[in-house]
Amino acid sequence: MLRGEYNGPLVMGLQALQRVRVHGLASRQELNGLVGKALRYVQSKGRWEVLLDGATTGSTLAVRPENLEEVSPLDNGEQAACQLADVQLQDMPRAQSSAPSALPTPGSHAEALVAAAGRIQARCASGGHTSSARPSVLLEESLLPALLAFVDSTTLLHVTTVCTLLCTKVTHSDRLWAQRVVDDFGGTVERGATWSRMSTSSPLSVHCRLMELRRRFNEAVVLMEGDLCIVPCHVDVDAVVCPAVSTCGPYGPCARAVHLKAGLALLQHLHAEALPEIGGGVAVGEALATPSFDFRAVRAIIHAVGPTNRIPSKEIQKTTLRKTYDSAFEALEKVPGGPARRVAVASISTGGNGVSEFIAAPVAMAALRDAVCLGKLEKVYMVLYDHFTLGVFQEAKEEVMEHFNEEIEHLPPERFGHQM
Repeated sequence: MLRGEYNGPLVMGLQALQRVRVHGLASRQELNGLVGKALRYVQSKGRWEVLLDGATTGSTLAVRPENLEEVSPLDNGEQAACQLADVQLQDMPRAQSSAPSALPTPGSHAEALVAAAGRIQARCASGGHTSSARPSVLLEESLLPALLAFVDSTTLLHVTTVCTLLCTKVTHSDRLWAQRVVDDFGGTVERGATWSRMSTSSPLSVHCRLMELRRRFNEAVVLMEGDLCIVPCHVDVDAVVCPAVSTCGPYGPCARAVHLKAGLALLQHLHAEALPEIGGGVAVGEALATPSFDFRAVRAIIHAVGPTNRIPSKEIQKTTLRKTYDSAFEALEKVPGGPARRVAVASISTGGNGVSEFIAAPVAMAALRDAVCLGKLEKVYMVLYDHFTLGVFQEAKEEVMEHFNEEIEHLPPERFGHQM
């Protein structure tokens, strides 16, 4: 018994709040090898109440003392790995479609790996393994390749909770985490470290950072079908980003609706002040911030001038459109009353400008990913004008989630299931 680590009296060889492992069950063999916490000893039943790792509060098991064995407290590195597993359970996309989405279930690869991990630890602890290699080498040679082949990061980290040696090995294996970065996010460790502006290129640190940023992006970017001018009446936003022509006049359905909301004062401000200050017009790929005037649901309007389909090169359409989104998000920092952190954005260039939704959607999602993850935007409502366009943008968001560490705007349209 490790004295001083747990509270409460010693009962049947265990103490309350001690970490334990289940073993020797005949009727529920699938529980053997799982780890949890002994909550309290029930004298009338002669059993410990055990809360297994990953189980919901209140879902306890009644286990005889002889079917429990103590587990050494997790060190800091092991705690980090287990916390990371719990966080990733909330992460919606999965790196592999066949990977389990939660704790190991009967019949899964993970169940066999849990059992293998328990057997290997028992052999290592008892000195009964036949290999002359050290236990950590035995684990790496016999178990880690199988883990990498069959499970995603979530299950991998949960599996490590049944084996202290494996947990330590997984937590500190650069090779393993470098592979997980590629499998879970695409790209490379170096690309992830550079893009996310990290001072370290530790694969585990990069994986944690990318997971955090991907979750932030998923929660911050909301796609909806609707009217850009109506959305601010129902959700809290500071500004709207509206597709515009060079003069920022009421040309195009979205711009006309915005001008109607803002009133004549907007047009007068553009002609008298805003446009003369920048030479008479907004260049393609640029954006201009103005007050919202009578559009009282927001503080500012961002007029974004995107490319048209008259540009023959699709790559130039993409780079110009990306520049437009970046300019619009930069303009949010200059709005009256202070920077805008919550914004409603209409799809740029996909209306009268004629740029294909299959070109525009991945560019928009990549720009939003960077603005949310590397900038200061807190919430973005991407407003699409019909159900078809909404569907294309949803596909693009899913693609960003799956290839979070890649530049998806340069992927061929075939990746989205469409031929251009």
